[in-house]
Amino acid sequence: MLNTPFGTIKICVDGVCTDYEAVAINFTRPPCDKKPIAACYRIEIPAKNCDSIACKLEPVDIDIINTGDSGESYLNAQFIKDKCILTIGMEDDNPAFESLCLPFGLQYNLICPIDKVVFGIAWATDYECDGDVRTWFAADPTISS
Repeated sequence: MLNTPFGTIKICVDGVCTDYEAVAINFTRPPCDKKPIAACYRIEIPAKNCDSIACKLEPVDIDIINTGDSGESYLNAQFIKDKCILTIGMEDDNPAFESLCLPFGLQYNLICPIDKVVFGIAWATDYECDGDVRTWFAADPTISS
């Protein structure tokens, strides 16, 4: 399980939590080239023979709010408290699946068979303001490091 400043990340396949490997990524592309983030991970989950795959934060503080949004072919869940920000990202706008935002995460609902789905996780402990988009970019699984 991946532990973050906000709690543990869980992966559920068809509603059942499953083991996974979180691969650390050294994300140094802009805007992280000038001000690094604390952590960045990719989680790939095989998607054959399942209907849904969710990436959920099991929060330590249930009062945090998901302020995530979407971008170009990208959907995220974002949590901010004090100087800490956590972003969970996933691909969006793909005919193979429907992307859903959950109160504490994101979910792929598969429409047709695909090999795998990918979630990106990134956080920073020196978050300053709404213009600080480092974790937004780092958690986008469609952007390579």
